[in-house]
Amino acid sequence: MEITVSPDLEAIIAKARDEAMRTGHYGLTVDHLVLGALRHSDNKFCRTLKSLGISMEELKKYIDFQVSRPTSVPYNEGSRIGFAHSAVSALNLSIYEALKEGSSQPGPEHLLIAASRCGKNAFRDFLDSHGICTATLTDAVAGKIEKPRKAPMPKAEDIADALEAELRRVMASGTFKSGITS
Repeated sequence: MEITVSPDLEAIIAKARDEAMRTGHYGLTVDHLVLGALRHSDNKFCRTLKSLGISMEELKKYIDFQVSRPTSVPYNEGSRIGFAHSAVSALNLSIYEALKEGSSQPGPEHLLIAASRCGKNAFRDFLDSHGICTATLTDAVAGKIEKPRKAPMPKAEDIADALEAELRRVMASGTFKSGITS
């Protein structure tokens, strides 16, 4: 069996290398892969997160804050950038995710699920803080869920009228006992 990465995933990896350099790392991590996906922007990785209500700008700022070092890697040292263990794990898991779907070509959506499965990283922390787990991502990639729709807020006068009616009902039922004594 031959495994080849999709053109989108290939572009993400190239951008991840640039992100590693920009953030001052010689080891390209899973967080750099995520930053690469965000930089590529028009891919299933980003579309899936957006469908769950995640702001790409907020995610990028969060990861940048967690991983950026004071100085970037000089351009002439770009050839020294290598894959850190976390990135290798994420890419291996991407292949596994693609194979589960019967594809030998992992893409951005497989990287998304894989990155959420990797150990401690800023991306996973961000997802956890937003209540998003791997199962949610898997369902979103498959199109089984969408961004939760918020019900419109009722008007203040409707709330006040409903509360007044409920308070009148409670008072009339005789179950209301005032905490005030004389």
